[in-house]
Amino acid sequence: MSIKIVELSHIYDQNTPNETRAIDRINLDIDSGQFIGLIGHTGSGKSTLIQHLNGLLKPSEGDVVVSGYNITEGLRTEIPKKRRDRKADAKARKKRLIEVRKRVGLVFQYPEYQLFEETIEKDIAFGPTNLGLGETEVKRRVIEAMALVGIDYEEYKDRSPFELSGGQKRRVAIAGVLAMKPEVLILDEPTAGLDPRGRDEILGQIKRLHDKEGITVIIVSHSMEDMAKISERLIVMNQGKIVLDGSPKEVFRNIDMLEEIGLAVPQISYLIRALNARGFEIDADILTVQEAFEQLSLKLQRKKKSGDLC
Repeated sequence: MSIKIVELSHIYDQNTPNETRAIDRINLDIDSGQFIGLIGHTGSGKSTLIQHLNGLLKPSEGDVVVSGYNITEGLRTEIPKKRRDRKADAKARKKRLIEVRKRVGLVFQYPEYQLFEETIEKDIAFGPTNLGLGETEVKRRVIEAMALVGIDYEEYKDRSPFELSGGQKRRVAIAGVLAMKPEVLILDEPTAGLDPRGRDEILGQIKRLHDKEGITVIIVSHSMEDMAKISERLIVMNQGKIVLDGSPKEVFRNIDMLEEIGLAVPQISYLIRALNARGFEIDADILTVQEAFEQLSLKLQRKKKSGDLC
């Protein structure tokens, strides 16, 4: 399951005084099974980009190809077509989008606001039911999806989703997307508004889901610390363009560039830079508190053995 983006642009309010180019000629390849963090300040184009990946937005220019399906084909109207041809194009595109939306699940920011059914089971079952699946298969998918997000089926299936905590509601909303069995899971700020415990629970469940199921995960986030801990690839956007793309260690080496575009690096990176300025000689690629603690402890042990530490 791969995604290929070619020269993709999106212009809001095109040909009006309010015309805004939200994303600008983006080229990007995403391989199956990757865990990607998509970061950038507000207005950088992150949310606009991800809404092209399952056809929610039509591009102004360029193409998006998902697992061999060009979901943007036939959208541009540079060449006038007969009405019969336009109808055929629309029918073919609808069929492609149905296939793609089965494969690419998109969880919007604050997804718990989209909960609406009277029970948790019915809410999670809504998507699979609309796929035309039988009752047995729908129930199986609901049970599996609840297990993937750490919610016990028998204990919670008949409860109202509105009785849950914020973190639990969000997990139910994510389970509703997982019940569709997507091969790509895209989450827009999945921890927004949660307390630290709820944030850690959600990120932990997403990471375990990726590790267990091997699906492609793309997370839009403002949290450098979170992305440093769980992502294997970071994509940085600024003014509608991709300005950095690489592993977290590769990306966060660019402290000055990130600060210039209004971002930062994990706080531990600033601490390590300050310690190294005082002669500590700590690996500058360390991105988590745990890594820093382990390396500092090792250095202190060595100093004790050598007698350099009083």
